[in-house]
Amino acid sequence: MPTRSRFLDVSSAAVSVLVVAVAVSACASNSPVPAEASVGLPTEPQAAIAFANRGGIVNWQPRDDRSLWIEGTGGQWYLVQLQSPSLDLAFTEQLGFEPGPSGALARLDAVVIKGLRYPIISLSLSDAPAPKGTPGKPGRVSP
Repeated sequence: MPTRSRFLDVSSAAVSVLVVAVAVSACASNSPVPAEASVGLPTEPQAAIAFANRGGIVNWQPRDDRSLWIEGTGGQWYLVQLQSPSLDLAFTEQLGFEPGPSGALARLDAVVIKGLRYPIISLSLSDAPAPKGTPGKPGRVSP
């Protein structure tokens, strides 16, 4: 009759105890984190740009390396926040948009900048961006 190793029995029991201890400590957390905060989901209402695949986007303007304004056909402006920064956003002359199956551009769709895909994490209604050179706004040339 084969003999069982006593070491194997002890290590299996130790692993079981460790797994239970980790599970209990995870459940005993004193500071619950809201689900939206833990994954970085937007808290403001989200919008969508209808017919983005059929000329529904008229204009766009970069805000910074991680966001841009987009103007829809009705003159409504939207603020789009990207998942990761794009150093080319401020300097590119053309963008691509990857809307969903309905043709509307919305959260979780993408903006294509110089061949790279940047997922949209937030798309919300916005005021029009300030014209460049407006006093107190970015783009003003100081004397």
